[in-house]
Amino acid sequence: MRGWRAATLLMTLSTPATAETIRVTGMLPAATSEAPLLRTIAVARFGGPDGDAVAGAIGARLAQADDEPRPFFDLVARPAAAEGVIDGQASVDISESSYTETRKRCAEKVKKS
Repeated sequence: MRGWRAATLLMTLSTPATAETIRVTGMLPAATSEAPLLRTIAVARFGGPDGDAVAGAIGARLAQADDEPRPFFDLVARPAAAEGVIDGQASVDISESSYTETRKRCAEKVKKS
């Protein structure tokens, strides 16, 4: 039984580990006191290779916020019909590298006398 546990532990510890890293660049809120007063908001096209996905995600999240008991704004489809428009640029950069670490772990704890 110990041999099986040791083999499983060895296989688990010898597999390469990968970690995901995300870097998000954001902007500060609008530098105007009028932004919270906007009653209609639209999500315009986002430029860049991943712009459509980001615009869709922002639109979906804003649509959820619109379902609150008292909505703060109305989400409209056409930017021309909105008091405020959200737009921007979006791209993704992926970098992968392998990492391997060897660890030792005691199979049993030994009581000190």
